[in-house]
Amino acid sequence: MGTISTATLAIILVALLLLSGFFSASETALMAINRYRLRHLADDGNKAAARTLALLERPDRLLGLILLGNNFVNIFASTVATVLALRMGGDIWLAVSTGLLTAAVLIFSELAPKTVAANYPEPIAFVAAAVYTPMLKVMYPLVWVINMLANGLLRLIGIRENQSKGESLSREELKSVLNHGGKRLPDEQRDMLLSLMDFTEATVDEVLIPRSDIYGVDLADDWADIERTVIESPHHSIAVYHDDIQQLRGVINLRDLLPVLTAGKLDKAILESAIKPGYFIPENTPLLSQLQHFREEHRAVAFVVDEYGDILGLVTLDDIVEEIVGNHSQHKDIDDEELREQPDGTYLADAAISLRQLNKQLGLKIDSDANTLAGMLLERFESLPEEGTHFEIDGFQMQIVEVSNNAIRQVRLTPLVNVESKT
Repeated sequence: MGTISTATLAIILVALLLLSGFFSASETALMAINRYRLRHLADDGNKAAARTLALLERPDRLLGLILLGNNFVNIFASTVATVLALRMGGDIWLAVSTGLLTAAVLIFSELAPKTVAANYPEPIAFVAAAVYTPMLKVMYPLVWVINMLANGLLRLIGIRENQSKGESLSREELKSVLNHGGKRLPDEQRDMLLSLMDFTEATVDEVLIPRSDIYGVDLADDWADIERTVIESPHHSIAVYHDDIQQLRGVINLRDLLPVLTAGKLDKAILESAIKPGYFIPENTPLLSQLQHFREEHRAVAFVVDEYGDILGLVTLDDIVEEIVGNHSQHKDIDDEELREQPDGTYLADAAISLRQLNKQLGLKIDSDANTLAGMLLERFESLPEEGTHFEIDGFQMQIVEVSNNAIRQVRLTPLVNVESKT
């Protein structure tokens, strides 16, 4: 380097520092880039994305190439800095240049480039891929040798190469992505996707209407009561039984009775002739399977039974669809009926609300073998609690508000923040 002027050496040193910065920035950008967006762009025909994705298929080779280039540049820069220091004043300047070069590398070749790359990984990664693709072809033999030596050393100490690319997401990871990274999606669409993911794990037990709440016609009643029950029904389909829901006769569809209802000619004989056999399904049937069964059987109402044939409750096609699209059905409104926010910031819950729905509405993570809030409370207390009993769970204080007919009816949920502010 004796024939090269000092000014030229200074320019070379600056260029080497910038080149080192490029290697550092590209490493950060390529490792930080969103693989899922990259694959989406590649599938849409983006050549830069496809080129980048191809490089990332073998990260060991890519990192080997980057480290080779960066180390070569840094060693060359150190040599140039040493020559410049010797020309300017000997050993004293040599010590000074070492400190200055270290600071320059840290700031201009490491910290600053990597910070920029972390914030803007995509454009930097695309440029880097255009440079590294031909560069890897030229330097492949050297990269291969270095990787073989590195992998051999890792195997020697018991570390095996991980063949997984780390691109698959678990169910919980995908939920986290939707919750925290899906802000570009409208809330309704994000909630629907989250509901759909939960839907695949849910069973009919979690959405059924308990047998005590089934709206139906008791054929043992007076005709006037039966007629009033039919006329005032808020549902299209009504269960028909004799004395007790366990003595189910079947189901009637009000659309079949519409002509006689309009004409005012409904009588018991016509009502009984409109009864269709009940459709029974076992408990713990997955919602996804039951949705398919409803389609195959051309049914919209099913009675859930246990292993002894006793009716546990009723589930409708509308209830299942509601689990996916939200509470837009005409049959029930969770927000208004089963969970009501009070002016003081507390929530009044019907104890029959499903734990799954309660968790979803309030963002809770209550885990229990029971399907309803009442069931969870009985499981916790191992007896019927008295009104006023309270305890804390998952950031809320739960207080038993109403107990009647040997069942918990209403529960008040108060955020612990509100409880602490009052004490």
